[in-house]
Amino acid sequence: MSTHNVQIKPHTVFVIGAGASKELLLPIGSELKTIISQALNFNCEYGGRTSGDQLIFEAIEKSLHSFPKKNKNELLDAAQRIKDGLIQSISIDNFIDIHQVNESVVFCGKLAIIKTILDAEKNSPLYFDRSRLKPTFSSALDTWHEYIRVDFG
Repeated sequence: MSTHNVQIKPHTVFVIGAGASKELLLPIGSELKTIISQALNFNCEYGGRTSGDQLIFEAIEKSLHSFPKKNKNELLDAAQRIKDGLIQSISIDNFIDIHQVNESVVFCGKLAIIKTILDAEKNSPLYFDRSRLKPTFSSALDTWHEYIRVDFG
């Protein structure tokens, strides 16, 4: 691949599909659906969670004050509905959009998206440790990403 220096106009937006980040170990849509389904696969026995993502489960418990008319079981039922329905959905975004009138589904779905993407980013070569002053993109060498140059000032 050859490199070209191209002057980009201010306020230019690039729209790049999710699959473009696959070689940086970020999940594509079908993988994200599977990860979210596993994260929301809550089983509880003897009053405790035995499967599903611990942090999502705790966030659901702590969020009950935001949903005064809901109880924990309603939110866990919404998580189960997402887990069961994702297999037949185009994407998690599509599933949430279809169920947008159900605030429990929207909440649990968005919570699962955030948590699973943050986990994936931590495992990606592009993960940026905020204790460093500037990001380095040496991990993007030998990918199409190395041809995108950004000046961080």
